[in-house]
Amino acid sequence: MTVESSTSADLTTLFKSCAKTILTRNKAMGVTLPPSKIFPSAPTPTSQLYSRARDVMSNITSHRNLLHDHRKQYLEQQHQDQAMSEYERSYMEKVVQTNLRIIDDNIRTLNTDLQGEQLGSTDALECLQNIMAILRMNSQEINSTFKHMKEFRKKKQKEKDNLYRLQRPACSKRQTSSRADDPLKAAQPALGETQESSRTAMDTSQTGIILS
Repeated sequence: MTVESSTSADLTTLFKSCAKTILTRNKAMGVTLPPSKIFPSAPTPTSQLYSRARDVMSNITSHRNLLHDHRKQYLEQQHQDQAMSEYERSYMEKVVQTNLRIIDDNIRTLNTDLQGEQLGSTDALECLQNIMAILRMNSQEINSTFKHMKEFRKKKQKEKDNLYRLQRPACSKRQTSSRADDPLKAAQPALGETQESSRTAMDTSQTGIILS
């Protein structure tokens, strides 16, 4: 075997090893390619828009699941076992509001880029427009869900505060009426005053007798 044939055999083995490594990596990363290709094609404007739309949809889905999983804890009152603390509730509101704002900005930017891109076919443009409509609908739905949760909680808290204010005067009135209805308790101050005045009169009369 000559040196040239030995070198070519080594390169062939090295190439096969590299190709096998790349195929294994693609499979682990979930990259699906035709059997005749090991490297993905260069990204096109259409594929980039699809990828960005998929990321936005994934973000919307994660926040929908977040609101669904923590809805009960968010709406519970403070004295109940599964209720959130005020810190946890305010933190959740801050995170959700910030991320929903980011989602709206991403949808707006994606729509602007879609209008400016020169896509290859009318079908691709129509497909992306339908995807944008779905993203907007889902974003509005999750915003509406979060808004209703906040309004419902504020309504329940307001009803609780009103009920508490209505119960406090009733309790104080019952205490006042119970004191007025008890003649023994009401007569005790007057009886004490009568005894004190009679005691003072007796002391005065005794003093007058001694002096005379």
